[in-house]
Amino acid sequence: ILCASNRDLMKAVEKGTFRNDLYYRINVVPLHIPPLRERSEDIPLLLDYFHAKYNLILGRENKGFSDDALAMLTTYPWPGNVRELKHVVEQILVLENGDLIGPEQLPPAISQRRGVFNVFSESLSLEEMEKRYIQFVLHQTKGLRQQTADILGINRKTLAAKIQKFGL
Repeated sequence: ILCASNRDLMKAVEKGTFRNDLYYRINVVPLHIPPLRERSEDIPLLLDYFHAKYNLILGRENKGFSDDALAMLTTYPWPGNVRELKHVVEQILVLENGDLIGPEQLPPAISQRRGVFNVFSESLSLEEMEKRYIQFVLHQTKGLRQQTADILGINRKTLAAKIQKFGL
């Protein structure tokens, strides 16, 4: 029997919320696998695997993910872990007919992800807020300028000028 849990079962046993006899029966060879958000280097490999699998099952000849889509998928935190990634790939291949999967084919939760921008309690000029927001988006996209420009709704040339202006 192979069992998986996203909870610390030993703590659950100590709290009395998980049966200790069952815990000791299944706890033969425990393995700890970190969540997908902590091993982003695995995402391209898993994408390739699920992409090939669903291409075969669905009889598709989709060529894969664009660099922009891959960047978005790699930086997404995957709260549903590998199962969520698998379902996203399946969903895209069921619904889309294109040759290459781009950001526009990704679910909105991934393609429109913005993160959390903190509102500052201090009084800031509009220019300082702009600088901090651009800095925030650059950080969220891990410095990917095209993706940053897309999120900000400006072109790369304008972004480059603002980066230079603000010394980012």
